[in-house]
Amino acid sequence: AESGTHPMAVVSFGHRFPAPVPCPTITLDLPRIDGPPLVEVWTSDKPVTLLETAGCSMAMTSDVLIGSIRLDERSGVSLDTTTYGVYRDLLQQLRLLGYPHLWRIWNYFPHINDDQDGLERYRRFCVGRHQALTESLVDFPISLPAATAVGTRSGPLQIMFLAGAQPATHL
Repeated sequence: AESGTHPMAVVSFGHRFPAPVPCPTITLDLPRIDGPPLVEVWTSDKPVTLLETAGCSMAMTSDVLIGSIRLDERSGVSLDTTTYGVYRDLLQQLRLLGYPHLWRIWNYFPHINDDQDGLERYRRFCVGRHQALTESLVDFPISLPAATAVGTRSGPLQIMFLAGAQPATHL
């Protein structure tokens, strides 16, 4: 509040927030091994507009959008099917909002190395993500965003993403 910046997103590692935060949030079951829980806060010096849609929370400025998705996996539905659907819908929504360039994406889900119907869950996740990106991402594959997938101890599939009105510079 004292910095003069506007909150855009908050990521908590191993600690639930004591009160609601007016921006996209992710609470991960990833506690620190040593020391108190950490909270990462993303801010902007530009005015921020907030938007909530079915399971997706977003904060945007005139040129950048950051958001989070929390999705419980359904029994009997494979992770590749779930991932495909959420990525396809996300990319469509970003285009409609005017932020068609996905810059960075963080993916968190439990039991990342467990087997699911004969294939590791991480590999199932990658199959669904690849299918959605090849079908929906403009200029695939040169426009692929930087990405991370991290296993958590528990919780739903959680995705945090950063997108822009203009393409990012790939390094």
